Amino acid sequence: MAVDGLVRRVYELDPDGWSEVESSKWEFTAVGNRELTKDEIDAAYEAGNLPLRPGDDCPTRAGGAYRPHWF
Repeated sequence: MAVDGLVRRVYELDPDGWSEVESSKWEFTAVGNRELTKDEIDAAYEAGNLPLRPGDDCPTRAGGAYRPHWF
């Protein structure tokens, strides 16, 4: 999750946990219904499975989501 242009939280997303709540607005379900711990984030980042960590720059749009990262 990015807020004010910075990554604030990281979640492992359930691939089947996406649902459209209204036209063009989606919500997700996190695996275990929790954000990742610092150790989990660090391990995923070091393994190349995560492009950003909390505190990293992530430009956002007012009223919208951050730009997606594909890796």
